[in-house]
Amino acid sequence: MAKDGQLTDPDALEAEVKSAMIGHARTPLLLVGGSKFGRPALHAIAPVTDIGRVIAAGAPPPALFALRRLGVAVDRV
Repeated sequence: MAKDGQLTDPDALEAEVKSAMIGHARTPLLLVGGSKFGRPALHAIAPVTDIGRVIAAGAPPPALFALRRLGVAVDRV
């Protein structure tokens, strides 16, 4: 995830597929490991605010705080 709240992926096709999945989901969920925070990639997927809930494992507390500040529901596991 980029610092501007944009979800990204290094692969253009995967980014396109993930974007379509978010667009078609009733309640999009993001399962993410702590190593993914602060490592933006080239291809945009969607703003994190398009996600209904983030389930994060090992995520740094400042990143979780930033998500909550944007209004995203976050569960830390």
